[in-house]
Amino acid sequence: MMRRERMMGKPRPRQSIKRRLLISTVLILTILLFAGGLALSYMFEQHVERRVETELTSHLDQVISAADFLPGGQVSIDKNALAVRFLAPYSGLYWQIDGPEGFTLTSPSLWDTQLNIPKSRGKAFEIVEYEVKGPDGQDLILAYRHVTRKIGGRDFLYRFSVGINHSEVSQAVDEFSKELAIFLVGLAIILGTLVWVQISYGLRPLRRLLPAINAITSGRQRRFTSDHPDEITPLVDELNSLLKQQEIVMERSRARAASLAHGLKTPLAGISLEVQKLEASEQEAAGKIGDLVARMNAQVERELIRSRIRGATYGVRRKNLLAPLAKDIVKTLSRLPRGEELTWDIHIPGELVVVMDTDDLAEILGNLLDNSRKWAKSRVRIEARPAGDVVELEICDDGSAPSETQLRQIQERGMRLDDTIEGTGLGLTIVTDVVAAYGGEFEARVSDLGGLGIRLLLPAV
Repeated sequence: MMRRERMMGKPRPRQSIKRRLLISTVLILTILLFAGGLALSYMFEQHVERRVETELTSHLDQVISAADFLPGGQVSIDKNALAVRFLAPYSGLYWQIDGPEGFTLTSPSLWDTQLNIPKSRGKAFEIVEYEVKGPDGQDLILAYRHVTRKIGGRDFLYRFSVGINHSEVSQAVDEFSKELAIFLVGLAIILGTLVWVQISYGLRPLRRLLPAINAITSGRQRRFTSDHPDEITPLVDELNSLLKQQEIVMERSRARAASLAHGLKTPLAGISLEVQKLEASEQEAAGKIGDLVARMNAQVERELIRSRIRGATYGVRRKNLLAPLAKDIVKTLSRLPRGEELTWDIHIPGELVVVMDTDDLAEILGNLLDNSRKWAKSRVRIEARPAGDVVELEICDDGSAPSETQLRQIQERGMRLDDTIEGTGLGLTIVTDVVAAYGGEFEARVSDLGGLGIRLLLPAV
């Protein structure tokens, strides 16, 4: 027992489709929301920086407009024409004017601090932005412009600079990122809930199959209903086909059991009677007992052969080239008594395919051709042709023409038309059983050769 458990291994854990869908969807949403949050933060930061650039340019224009250029290179500013923030110390908004001969003028917001702006070769009216240190350790975003003025016949070069505290930009971006994170978390919760509802609703048709299975198991219904979504309909159709096939198999099993019981009951009763006679008198009793036993053996043999019909029962089907299989069977039968004396005419296209279990198809061909070997006088003809989704197979011989009564008797259980011919009489009956198991057709008639003609319709798909 322990060895068996080791061989079987641990049972695989149950896998939930709903759990897999939820995990994969939540993972995708998390990645998308995280990437979206980063993208929005970056876009907002770029937007703020463009706004700061526009604001600095505007303030720079205001400072230049408010400047009064004095003789000797001095400059005065109308402070009332500028923003109020330029007046408050360390307000975060500053301006500075650098002129000739070390002249420097600063905004009241700088208090007693001067901006250490690196020298550059900027052209007139050029705006250059970079970060410098401001008062109180502030990091500034700075914009400056070079202005040239002609005063008293001399050209004077001035540099007007306006700076803003960079922390205002980073603070705005940080606050936006925090609010965005809160929003995205809330959005993720809402989307996760909606996804759970969507998946639950989408999988509801699958959950509906469970009550239907219970109803079928308990016998309240025989088939699944057809009111299912398109995605599940193929599965339901296959299950219904499987149920139908199972019913057919069960019905056949019951019929075979009843047939076997009936077939054995009568001979056994006869044996019992003959045994009683044998006790009284031994005349002819032994021969009759032998006949009854032979009938019983024939019945059992038929049921055993029918039990080997596996392709239709278990779905074991494959594509078989009919011509090579027929030729192999004819070659084998030619070695048997009377086989080499017959002319075997085979007219089967080389590419013709029959979709059955190979053993079942060989059982059909073997029984039919062996029957023709026993009854034919000189010739057996084998023909096959495609007919849509089936193959029409016809086997004829030039033996004695069967009567209408004999044609009806051919398909009866174990019926023999001539006791002088070897065999049990089960060959054609077995053929009818196999053909019926595959949903084919069996027809017995008088052939144009004068003897028995068997026409079959076998599956080609």
